[in-house]
Amino acid sequence: EIKQPGWHRREGHDISAIVVPILQRHGYRTKDDACFLQCFEHGEVKRLRGELGWQGRLIQLMGGGKKGEDGTDFDTLRSAAGLAALAKIADGIGPSIGSVISGKTPAERHVTELVKLAHAAGLAVHPYTVRLDELPISVASADELHRVLFEEAHVDGVFTDFPDATARFLHK
Repeated sequence: EIKQPGWHRREGHDISAIVVPILQRHGYRTKDDACFLQCFEHGEVKRLRGELGWQGRLIQLMGGGKKGEDGTDFDTLRSAAGLAALAKIADGIGPSIGSVISGKTPAERHVTELVKLAHAAGLAVHPYTVRLDELPISVASADELHRVLFEEAHVDGVFTDFPDATARFLHK
């Protein structure tokens, strides 16, 4: 993840221009290579693909709010039109879990349209972050969260701080 690249550039450090050549030097160059480069700042995602020439897989991370600290308009990016435009430069999205499932109780829980819209645009979806110690209030267990994400929402993968629990669910 390229974290806060705009802030770093203002401080005199272009971390994206540093990271891309390092990845390439270590064999991560194409979409066939086992690497996803990701960032919350939409301008930087465009810059990575364009100006910096990143040819590998590129993920637009999406905050759960309306706008990012850099001004990225996540509401627009989550729309059908925003996702279609994003698909011209990125390979997938990394939204918050709350953008994929919502509700205050299991009875109120529902799957949003985000994954369906992203898949229609040709984008993979990997929501963040599955944490066993901070489950969404609309699920009662990690297995239930995984079931909802993978079997109801049809996500392609997840960010997790507990890869053993995710792997165990996927291998059942």
